[in-house]
Amino acid sequence: MMLLLKLLLAAVKRRYGSRIEIETVRICLSPNVRRIDAVGRRVRATVLDAATTASRQIGRQRRASEG
Repeated sequence: MMLLLKLLLAAVKRRYGSRIEIETVRICLSPNVRRIDAVGRRVRATVLDAATTASRQIGRQRRASEG
């Protein structure tokens, strides 16, 4: 997880330069990470709990089977 955060921060720095104000990056690699805030050198990840992730996956499967 930490390696993913470092790679993401490096990508944001390459795109926006060294002066990062607040950039919220949504990643779809892991379904339980909702967003990552990169503020300067600090990186904070907002992680959903396991119950929320499970209920979202069940909802996706249900919609996929209906349609």
